[in-house]
Amino acid sequence: IRRRKKDTIYSMGLVQRATHLIRNPFNNLVSRYHLQLNKNSKDLEWVSKHPNSPEGFRAHCKEMDTIYARKEEQSRLLSNDIRTLFKGVPCHAEVFKYVQWHNLALATTKRLHLPTHVLHYESYETDFNATLQKLLEFLDLEQVGEAPTFIKGKDCLHYYTINQRRAAMKLIQRVATPETWELLKHYNVE
Repeated sequence: IRRRKKDTIYSMGLVQRATHLIRNPFNNLVSRYHLQLNKNSKDLEWVSKHPNSPEGFRAHCKEMDTIYARKEEQSRLLSNDIRTLFKGVPCHAEVFKYVQWHNLALATTKRLHLPTHVLHYESYETDFNATLQKLLEFLDLEQVGEAPTFIKGKDCLHYYTINQRRAAMKLIQRVATPETWELLKHYNVE
């Protein structure tokens, strides 16, 4: 069955507030790699080249960085300093997309004058109950029943070397708006 995509526009009046969830950029990027692993799980050749390991992740990133290198070099939208910062950052296009997503999310909530609750994913791990209560208060909701047990996400920092994380954070700082950098800078390795 082939389904047609239908664009739908909702009234802006439906949106009253926003929750902006931020996850460690390195764990986020490796999670995106794991989605690719699941998507390609039946492609044995792909899986053999990209095992579920730091080495498989790096192989995937190297391929992606190579595929997009020519387009990035020819792009008028990327300055030379940004292209220079791409060097040494595995899956640099994914890093760029991650930052742009947060830049645009913050710009949208600001433009719409939406009260926004910013929350870091790790807050659920360090203090689940307080994080949940703050979110419920922001949303003006009461807790109904017991909250499900929070299942901690995987820590994937070891997929990146310390130098790769430093390089990625320099890229993140360069392409992030000041507001986005304020929310992401605590992931800095310096």
